[in-house]
Amino acid sequence: MSVNGGSATILTADATHVAFSVSGLGDDSGTVTFTDANNKTVQVNCHRGGRTNYTRPDLELRSLDGAINSLLSVSDPAGQINFSASRQHG
Repeated sequence: MSVNGGSATILTADATHVAFSVSGLGDDSGTVTFTDANNKTVQVNCHRGGRTNYTRPDLELRSLDGAINSLLSVSDPAGQINFSASRQHG
């Protein structure tokens, strides 16, 4: 998963249009959860129906405050979680 073009920090000025992409989903589904220091969240479901990449160029994260953590969870068509990874942004 790439968030904000790989930049380590999501600046407040950019929080209205954060780009992210997830590669290699295939038939699996992904859920990306962005969480701030106050445990407020923004969640996005990513499913490409057999296609490899999911891209979103304009995610709105303005409701989040302070440091943001992103968590990607990937599950197969049966709902079994195959993969989970997180990253701190700022």
